[in-house]
Amino acid sequence: MFLHLGENVVIPLSEVIAIFDINSTFNSDTRNFLKIAEEEGFVTRITNEPPKSFVLTERNKKV
Repeated sequence: MFLHLGENVVIPLSEVIAIFDINSTFNSDTRNFLKIAEEEGFVTRITNEPPKSFVLTERNKKV
């Protein structure tokens, strides 16, 4: 099965670890994780609009 993320982006459901509501991530650890992940190139934005959620995936045994 596949998950359609929008903007013609589809990922295998087997790669999905979790889906988070961006408004519920007030924890500083989560914010730091997202900041570091983006700085290191692990974040793929699929639209220029502000995010409403984010999807944590595992590809090739990498989170």
